Amino acid sequence: MGSPPLERLGRLAARHGLRRWLPLAPEAAVVSVTFDDILGSAARTGARILEDHGGRGTFYAAGSLTGGQEDGRAAHTLDALLSLQAAGHEIGSHGWAHQAYARAPAGRIRDDLDRNLAYLRRHLGPRAGEHFAYPFGRYGLRSKRLVAARHASARILGGGLHQGRADLNLLGCHRFYGEGRQPAAWRDWLDALAPGGWLLLNTHEVEPDCGPYGCRPGELDAFVAAACRRGCLILPVGEAIAYWRARA
Repeated sequence: MGSPPLERLGRLAARHGLRRWLPLAPEAAVVSVTFDDILGSAARTGARILEDHGGRGTFYAAGSLTGGQEDGRAAHTLDALLSLQAAGHEIGSHGWAHQAYARAPAGRIRDDLDRNLAYLRRHLGPRAGEHFAYPFGRYGLRSKRLVAARHASARILGGGLHQGRADLNLLGCHRFYGEGRQPAAWRDWLDALAPGGWLLLNTHEVEPDCGPYGCRPGELDAFVAAACRRGCLILPVGEAIAYWRARA
C-alpha cells in the first residue's frame, strides 16, 4: 500500500523546494556509513568495524530510546553515546520520540526537534545533533523547512549516491539492510561511485541474528573493506561536508 496522496505531494514539493546545494569536487570518492536509532550493537560492533578500517560513522540518536529497547533489542545508553563521541564518531539527531514527520503538525515537529537537540547538547556538548535523519525517512515541505532551520544537514531514505552536488536539506542514502546488505547490491553502488561522488548508507543493529532493518557484522565489514580498497574516504556526514567545502 502506497503513501497517501497528500504525503506524496509533500515529498514532491520538498524535493524541489528549499534546496541547499553542496558542490562535490571531482577528487576522492567519499562513503558515509550512518546508523539510525543507535541500537546497542551498532554502538559497539558497528563502530568497531569502522574504526578497524580507520573510518568513523554518524549515529542518529532518538533520545526517547536511550536506555530502552526497540523491537526487543537493546538500544544505546548515554554512556554509549559518550564513548562514540570520544572515539571520533558523530552523534546526530533522529528526533526525540522517533515519530514520522510527513504529515505531523508544525508545532509537534518543532517540539520534537527542540527536545532532542536540548537533550543531546546537554549531555554531549553544542555540536551534538548538528546533523539529522528523518525517522522512517518520511518528510514533507513543512518538515524540511523546520529541520533546515535547526540542522546543518538532513538525511532521508533512498537515492544514496550523490554526484556533482547534494542537497544538504535532503540527503539520500542507500539501505544497508534487506537486499541492500547483499554484495550484489552494494558492489553496484561502489561501481557507480566515481571521484567527486558521495555515497551514504544506513542500517540499524549490527549482529549475527539481525532483523529486517539491520545487518550482520561480516556484511558491514566486507562492505567497508571493499570501499577502502577502492580508495574511498570513510567519513561521518559532518566531516564529509567539511571535506567538500574545503575543495569547492
